[in-house]
Amino acid sequence: MKCYTWNNINVGQWQQLMTIFGEQGNSALDLIVRPASIIMDRTEHDLDSLTLIEINAIGKDIAFVHTAVEPRGEQYIHARGRRYRCVYDIYRMPAARYIESKVFGQDVHKELHKVAACMVMPQKRNWLFGWIDDK
Repeated sequence: MKCYTWNNINVGQWQQLMTIFGEQGNSALDLIVRPASIIMDRTEHDLDSLTLIEINAIGKDIAFVHTAVEPRGEQYIHARGRRYRCVYDIYRMPAARYIESKVFGQDVHKELHKVAACMVMPQKRNWLFGWIDDK
C-alpha cells in the first residue's frame, strides 16, 4: 500500500475532506472509509466490502488526514508550462485582486481555489529581463 501525505491531495479533495470532518455523528469506520474513498479514488462500496484488517491498513495509509497541515510558502508555482509568482504581502497585490480575495474569503472551504487564484500573478518570459508579471 502507498503511504499518502498532504502533497498527494488536490484542492478539490481537501474541500471534500473538510466537509466530512465538519459533519457530526460520523463513526470511526466512516472517518476511515469516506476519506479513503476520496483520496484513493475508490467508491465507498468497494471499501465497505474489505475486511476489517484491510480497512485498518488503509486507515494507517491515510492517517495524515488527522494531522494538521504544515504550511510553507512557495515563491513560484509552475503549472502546465506557466509560471505564477505568489503574492503574500497585500501591499504588493493589486487592489482588484485584494477585493476579490476578501469576497471569496467569506467561505474559504468552498472558495479556496478562487482565493488562491487571487494570490498569484501570472508571469511571462521576457528575453531581456527574464520573468516579468503578465498583468
